[in-house]
Amino acid sequence: AVSLFIPRLRFENDMTYWVDRRSPIGRMPHYINDRFGNNTPLLVVVDFGDVFQRRNLESLDEFARELEQLPDIDSQTSLATVDEVVPTDEGILVQKLISYPLPADPGYLDELRSKVLAQKSYVGRLVSRDGSAAMVIVKPVNTKESDQAAREVRAIAKRVFPPEARLYFSGSPFILFSMAEIVLADFVILIPLVSVLVIGILFLSFRTLRGVVLPLVTVLFSSALTMGLMAVFRVPLNILSSAVPVILIAVGSAYGIHVLSSYYENATILSDPRDIVARAIREVGLPVLMAGLTTIAGFVSNVTAQVSVIKTFGLFTA
Repeated sequence: AVSLFIPRLRFENDMTYWVDRRSPIGRMPHYINDRFGNNTPLLVVVDFGDVFQRRNLESLDEFARELEQLPDIDSQTSLATVDEVVPTDEGILVQKLISYPLPADPGYLDELRSKVLAQKSYVGRLVSRDGSAAMVIVKPVNTKESDQAAREVRAIAKRVFPPEARLYFSGSPFILFSMAEIVLADFVILIPLVSVLVIGILFLSFRTLRGVVLPLVTVLFSSALTMGLMAVFRVPLNILSSAVPVILIAVGSAYGIHVLSSYYENATILSDPRDIVARAIREVGLPVLMAGLTTIAGFVSNVTAQVSVIKTFGLFTA
């Protein structure tokens, strides 16, 4: 029944939340995020070939307008949103660098190119020196779901910008989002793969259906139970705990192999199944129990770690 909660598992890939906020190494990152907001921006670089073409500038504006609709986005900076300071006879005037909708005069784009590429505050920051690529700096709100913001920003960028433009994504949220995709993909592949490998080894060892099913069912049950308990206690998956099922299947199957090996050895000299089981348990029961307890002790020792992902990994694997 506990395994029914597995679909409720969520993935936590923000390294800030991998560390207990009360620990010496976690106190400062949490303090900074709580007081000053998220300090890990999303960086989107769009290589148009020529930023200052009408279609490309309009796509930057469309991208900015769609980002404004996202609740996970705190602020953004790009050529389409940045202000410029213009001196006037009365003082200074703060206005948008680019006027939208773009004027129909074709000379406007040439003037804009010359103005932008002549200012150090834009070149090398929001536009490349040759005017071929533009950068958009997106600041997500301070939540654990910064990878969700990365997912949304990337989807919008791929939809809005011209197909011939080359997109580059950087910043911690994008890295964490990509990491989550890789880990979850491995999660789906590795569990069936390790199960198939274990099945093959068990079949080569015992060449009976019982010799394959009994050890495998035991470790699959323990894996499902562990993942279900994590979901019940609202412990999220992370880059480390996603390996728990694979480790349980690989390590846990050894105990079943020892028991079955002893059973089949005794079956060659005894005929009563009850006597065979009793003798097998007497021979390997205590060694298997002690081996299991020492493995548990090894994993439990991780609860002393200050990094919370190591702590939960050790506890639930044990």
